[in-house]
Amino acid sequence: MRREHLDVASLVDEVAHEMQPSAFARGGRIEVVHAATVVQVQDDADALRLAVRNLVENAVKYSQGAPLVTVR
Repeated sequence: MRREHLDVASLVDEVAHEMQPSAFARGGRIEVVHAATVVQVQDDADALRLAVRNLVENAVKYSQGAPLVTVR
């Protein structure tokens, strides 16, 4: 595991951008609502990105109808 300083908002934005085509394909969308303060952590970027991606992907995949996924 390689720990590094991460801006959580930027990481979530990147994942949402990557997953947006999947939501659009089903007539939906992904929205990101950022915290009022900057959230930074020291963690494994790849592992955190994978975890967030899996959560968003599952939300899109298992939503009924056009998915509206909000990440906060």
